[in-house]
Formats: sequence, C-alpha cells, structure tokens
Amino acid sequence: VQDKAGPMFPPGSSQLVPFYEDFLIALAPVLAKLPFKIIITGHSDGMIGSDLKNTIEPGRINWELSGQRAETVREVIVFTGVPKDQIMLLVAMGANQPIRGLKPGSGLNRRVDLMMVPRQDAKALMQEFQHKRHKGKSSSPVPSSDMDKAIQKAWENRYTEPPG
Repeated sequence: VQDKAGPMFPPGSSQLVPFYEDFLIALAPVLAKLPFKIIITGHSDGMIGSDLKNTIEPGRINWELSGQRAETVREVIVFTGVPKDQIMLLVAMGANQPIRGLKPGSGLNRRVDLMMVPRQDAKALMQEFQHKRHKGKSSSPVPSSDMDKAIQKAWENRYTEPPG
C-alpha cells in the first residue's frame, strides 16, 4: 500500500483504483518468474456505510468484500502473466488484520497482501492438506460423539422436496 496512492479499493468496492491495477499489471510478469507460490489475502477497513449494512449480520460485508478483493487481484495478475497454478490460496480476512499503526477504520486497510511461499514449502503444505483430507478419521478437537449428534441433527432437519 502506497500512502501517496491511497487505499487500493474505494469504500464498499472490490474494484481496484487505477494506480494499483496498473501496478499489478506491471508486477505480474515479475511475479511469474519467481520460484514461489502466491497466497493472496484480502482485507477491509471494517467500516460499514448505511448503504452497505446487512441487518442480519453487519460485519458480513467486510468478509465478502475482502474475499472479492483477493479474487480481483488474482484475476488481474493471472490475466497479465502469472500462471493459474502459481496461485496457491485466496483468503478473506475481513477487518481482522489492520495495518499495524493505523486505526482499523483507515482506508489504507482496504487492501490485499501477497505472500510468497517457496515452492518446496507450498508443496509440503499442500501434501499436508491432502493427507488430512484423505486419511479418513482425523484427530479433531470435537469429540466424535458430538460430531455424530450434529450429523444426526442435520439429517433430521433436512429439507425434503414436496412430492410431485
């Protein structure tokens, strides 16, 4: 984030301001040459204007915007040269990690961060995800009896289509 250029995104928007779009377009060919996978984290400033309020869950818009912002940056850098498989992960952070030293409501928190992960570390991390997903029963902090009860509740409450 460049203080002189201001926030990366207008309030309530996932569209990059022109400076940052141009910056990412120029940066993408450089990123494509690096031996790293990329994690893109989207952030918001936590401010909710009256036109953005969700009465059921007021903070939800910040989660949605931060994810949309990460996706916007992914689209720009992939379109301009970064291979799709170089993007490892998109993360929506909401308003949870303001820039250190700034007030949470600062517009500069409307940003994305790019984290470069060495390919061997990314490979090990992805193997760990695969291992946990495929090893069957994994150790969980939730007791299996509670998990079984939750599954049973879900089956009991499921919506069924009316006949015909």
